[in-house]
Amino acid sequence: VVSFLIDKDNSIFDGIAGVTRPGEYRNQTIALTGGVGVDIMKLRADLRYEHGLSSLTKDGAESQKINLWTIGVGYRLF
Repeated sequence: VVSFLIDKDNSIFDGIAGVTRPGEYRNQTIALTGGVGVDIMKLRADLRYEHGLSSLTKDGAESQKINLWTIGVGYRLF
């Protein structure tokens, strides 16, 4: 997975102490994604894991990487 930062112009956090600004992060990151899914009649369940290969932060900052589990549940209508 390759993720790109689209909009750095977000002023909602201005003036709040301790909040990281979007400019302190890279414009893109790379991660590996894998998962499993099962369909039982009209029900669907998925489990996915995403592991970052590159740091989210720019040089000089403490390294932060994506480490994410996602669970999805669905119902097929047709």
